[in-house]
Amino acid sequence: SNVMLLALLLLLAAGTYYCTLHWDGLMLHSATKDAAVNLNPVSTDGSRAVNMDAFTASAVPLVRAYIFSNYEAYAKSKLTFRDIKMALRQPLQMTYEELRQDKLSSVIEDAVDEITNSCDAGQLHVKKCISKIAARNG
Repeated sequence: SNVMLLALLLLLAAGTYYCTLHWDGLMLHSATKDAAVNLNPVSTDGSRAVNMDAFTASAVPLVRAYIFSNYEAYAKSKLTFRDIKMALRQPLQMTYEELRQDKLSSVIEDAVDEITNSCDAGQLHVKKCISKIAARNG
């Protein structure tokens, strides 16, 4: 357990050094082209446990960024959970099948629900929605 925590901290430090994410308007960008950091290692057979805190910390901002970048489609109920999970694959270095695990799907659904509930399912202007979500999350 301590070894996994140390490995995660080292991975986070390396990820912070090699791949800095930042907001530019409504988009989340990487400082390096096509950079991705696997903060949530899961084996393809699902045998390695996911650190849910690390997954939540990395996935929730990505879900928000994807929705805010596609806000018009979101407001028209054109985005699906599959769309969101497909968009999360590369930055999280996880497969769609891994992201379909109940506990991981639940984190994604909660992030979407927060926007849905806070922003009247996309009826609130995107800039106001971003401000509202940011204010709620410090």
